[in-house]
Amino acid sequence: MAAQLHQTQRHQQGTVWGQEVELSAEKVLANYADAYRKLYNRVPKELELIDQEWVLVNGARMRVSELAYLTTQLLQEYQQSAAEKRGVVMRLLNWFKGN
Repeated sequence: MAAQLHQTQRHQQGTVWGQEVELSAEKVLANYADAYRKLYNRVPKELELIDQEWVLVNGARMRVSELAYLTTQLLQEYQQSAAEKRGVVMRLLNWFKGN
């Protein structure tokens, strides 16, 4: 029983090539910080691990599983933004090639 109490709790992040991927709370926190930095070009103001189930993010207390979901949303938003920028650059390049 005591050994079970000291195990790091793992949180499901999603699937990769059909396999379930589970991450520790620390890894979820690091992934969120990285995604936030990519999207907003700055680090989150307040990011604290309360325990293996709860985190504090910008003053809001949330479950680690909720933060993992939020990280997925941030990454999707970042990818969409990057795709839009690539589209603008490609249109400009094509316009310059045409002139």
